[in-house]
Amino acid sequence: MDHKLWRLILIPGLLSIFYFPAVIWGTMYAVRPVTRYLHAQWVPEFLQSTLTLALLGVVIWALSIYVGFLLFRNVIMILCSPLLSYISETVEKVSGGIEPPKFTWQGVGREILRATCLSLLAVLISAFAFALCFLIGLIPVAGAVVAFALMTIIQSYLAGIGFADPVLERRRYTIPSTLKFARRHRPRLIGVGVGFLLLMAVPIIGWFVAPSYGIIAGTLAGLDLLKEEANPPTLPPA
Repeated sequence: MDHKLWRLILIPGLLSIFYFPAVIWGTMYAVRPVTRYLHAQWVPEFLQSTLTLALLGVVIWALSIYVGFLLFRNVIMILCSPLLSYISETVEKVSGGIEPPKFTWQGVGREILRATCLSLLAVLISAFAFALCFLIGLIPVAGAVVAFALMTIIQSYLAGIGFADPVLERRRYTIPSTLKFARRHRPRLIGVGVGFLLLMAVPIIGWFVAPSYGIIAGTLAGLDLLKEEANPPTLPPA
């Protein structure tokens, strides 16, 4: 509050609030033609009926909403990367008294590019994990429980990496170096991601505060974890 962080969370917060209604609207707009096309082209003729059309529609609707949920963090991280990075810099300065690098448009472009690359990597990992969890989920009862738990852990881990990354980026960590750092500190980063996902489960208020919570928690976690490194890097000169 004393450092005017509230005004910094408005843009990611408002984007978050409008994101899910946009996903729901887009799904409502697209689900009917997509369902009819798949029903006509991919469902065997002897299985085609009003019931199978309705069931297929429900499946496509659920998958669309789920994919939209998985993409949420990546979309917000890309669109708001300079602002979230600035929030992270402010938190680091307040917590450690360190003066962050000066603002430059070149730095903004670098932050957007890095956030995009890291988010695309997270999407690829999520797609692979989703396919794996879908197969596991085919196992009756236990499979669904294991698949849900595994997918939650993976998404929490990816979220934790993304939110801690600005701290590492300021110390010139490459993306492979960030991933190695994350592997060494999985439990803490998963914890950051779990908090983010729990907030995302709360409509409106949770959506509004989730991105800023994530970047603040990720920054504090990253700073703490850097102290545990054998040779922690320092900020390069401004």
